[in-house]
Amino acid sequence: EDFVALSKGVSWWYNWHYEPEELPPEGVAMNFTPMVWGSHPDSLAGLERYLATGIKPQAVLAINEPNLRGQSFLPPEEAAVLYAKVKKVTDRYGVPLVGPQMAIGSAPGDSITAPDPIEGKEVTYTFMVPYMKAFLHHARELGTEVGAIGIHPYANAGTLMGVTNLAHNEFKRPLWVTEFNNSDESPAMEAIRIYLMQVVDFMERSPSVERYAFFKERAAGRPKISLLADQPGHLTPLGEAYLQLPVHDPDLYYRIPGRLQAENYVEMGQMEIWPTSDSDGFAHMTSNSTGAWLDYNLQVDEGGAYKVQIRVTGQPGNITILRGDQVLVSAKAEPVQGQFSTVEASIQ
Repeated sequence: EDFVALSKGVSWWYNWHYEPEELPPEGVAMNFTPMVWGSHPDSLAGLERYLATGIKPQAVLAINEPNLRGQSFLPPEEAAVLYAKVKKVTDRYGVPLVGPQMAIGSAPGDSITAPDPIEGKEVTYTFMVPYMKAFLHHARELGTEVGAIGIHPYANAGTLMGVTNLAHNEFKRPLWVTEFNNSDESPAMEAIRIYLMQVVDFMERSPSVERYAFFKERAAGRPKISLLADQPGHLTPLGEAYLQLPVHDPDLYYRIPGRLQAENYVEMGQMEIWPTSDSDGFAHMTSNSTGAWLDYNLQVDEGGAYKVQIRVTGQPGNITILRGDQVLVSAKAEPVQGQFSTVEASIQ
């Protein structure tokens, strides 16, 4: 029931292990991604056995949070050696390797301490960037090519977006956000739902993020970090939002005449997604910035005059519809404060 419920918007999953505990029912397309969690010898041998069955996953994950006590907790040099061993296996089967999966930061007492090859002294790695630089240094010494890496940004929306961009800029590699959630469960469910919508929308449009996975599918009795309710096959409010959020695919076009949801944009500037209070739809796009914009892919089968109806709320302002740089129409929006109203215009 859980697989069926999630498969409407989820394409892959993992379980911190080299093989799945169970598989989706027939007809449900969800891909399992194995992981070599840490340095336990059976993990590497288990991955080898799993791949030898002829299964070819889309990727393998490696080394869960080596910079955090209680997780794989390996110095950068040991992590690089383990990564090289895992990559030797994945290369043999032609499967990409993604890792390590980095905790963003930790208190000194929970952080790994090791000789740093760049600083030339012993360092306590309380932030992921120095650790990853040391890891990549050791990987280069071993002649190991490192591809995509994973990060676990447990933080509010602004911090998650900032640290994701920082990781991409620092390491110049594709990112998998293999765990994320708001680090504070105290806000009301609606506030956490807004957080989920905004960060998933960010990752969907971010070219640096190849994949992401929310933590967690189910945590019993904790709906604020769960996509699934305690009853099998039932979604929490977070799960419902997670599955409804759109992709921002430049190759995806929306045919008109028809209804175009505001959140189905390709690119945007100075806007953010928000749960809608309108009579229909899932979300709306909002901004306080002059010049904010949204770009859509539309397929128009037949040229001619079209009536446009735009649902708006908030402060008065001007809305301009363009095709490339060509202005098609400008309309004045004067909604009643706190309510949605319709602005009408004609374009040709």
